[in-house]
Amino acid sequence: MTRPRTERGLDRLIAFTDAAVAIALTLLILPLVDAASEIEEQSLATVLGDNLSLLMGFIISFVVIGRLWYSHHQVFEGVGGYDGTLLWLTLFWLLGIVFFPFGANVLAHSGADPDPGVYGLYVGTMLFTSLFLLAIQVHLDRHPELLRTDADDVVDVTGSAIFSASLALAMVIAMTVSLIGLFSLLLLFVQGPVSTLVARRSGDRPPTDGSGGPDGGGGGGGGPSGT
Repeated sequence: MTRPRTERGLDRLIAFTDAAVAIALTLLILPLVDAASEIEEQSLATVLGDNLSLLMGFIISFVVIGRLWYSHHQVFEGVGGYDGTLLWLTLFWLLGIVFFPFGANVLAHSGADPDPGVYGLYVGTMLFTSLFLLAIQVHLDRHPELLRTDADDVVDVTGSAIFSASLALAMVIAMTVSLIGLFSLLLLFVQGPVSTLVARRSGDRPPTDGSGGPDGGGGGGGGPSGT
C-alpha cells in the first residue's frame, strides 16, 4: 500500500507546480516584448502586422498551457496525499510545460510553411504532457488512498487516454499533410463526445469536473481548441 506523505509537502508540490506554469506563461510573451522595440521606427499597426504570427502564437500557446494547467488542477483538487511516484510524474508533466515556450517560438518563427518537424515538436510537446497527466490519473486510480474521501470523479483514465490518442493522431496528420497542419488539432473537439459515448456504454457516469476532453483536458486539455 502506498504511504501518503505530509499535507504540507503536498501543498509545496502544488505551489511549485503553479509557479513553474506561471513562469512558462510569462516566457511566452518575451518575443513580443522584443518586437515592441520596433515601435520607435514604425507605427503600432505596422509592428502588429509584422509580428502577427508571434501574436497569434502567443495567444494560442497561452490558451494551451492554461488548459493544461487547468486539467492538472482539476485532478489535484481531489488529491489528499502524495507519494514519490506522483511527485516524479508531476515533475515530468512540468517538463512538458516548461519546454512548451520553446516549441511555440520555433513555430512562430518558422514562416508560412513550417517544416513537418516543427509541427511534430509543437504537438508532440502537448502529447508528452498529456501522457504524463494520463500516467498521474492511472497512478491515482490504482492508489485511491491518495485521494480525498470526498473526491468525486476527478480521475478519468478513459477520457485521458482518448485525449492522448487524439493528440497522437493530430500530430501524425499535421506532420504528413501540410495543407492541414495545426488544423488537425480540431480533432480534440471530437474527443469529448467520444469519451461521453464510451462512458455511457461502459455504464460509467461522464466526468462532471472537466477532467476529460478539450474543455477540461483529461490529457492535457491541449490545443487551440481549448485543449
